[in-house]
Amino acid sequence: EDEDQHWSVKVLVTDGVVAFNGADQSNSLSIYPNPAGDELFVQNTNELPVSVAIYDAIGRLVATANAAANSTTTLDIQSLTPGSYLLVCHTGNQVIIRQVNKVW
Repeated sequence: EDEDQHWSVKVLVTDGVVAFNGADQSNSLSIYPNPAGDELFVQNTNELPVSVAIYDAIGRLVATANAAANSTTTLDIQSLTPGSYLLVCHTGNQVIIRQVNKVW
């Protein structure tokens, strides 16, 4: 009955940014394992660093990390609740979005 209570949705990709989700960037960024347990690895073979943000199912930022150029970074996701998350990676003027599942 209370019409003032509504859900809101955050927009993760803004105007002027090209979003890639899949094959276009598959050779430059690997995220594994998926599903993941306590650790998630981001292998960045780009010549640019990548900033990584993890969002939960309702759009809350739950973790961040940076992956240097040509490196593999470990993200500790042990404290996250099992479920689905969006991994949003920014590199240069590109945004790469992947879905990651956390188990146990």
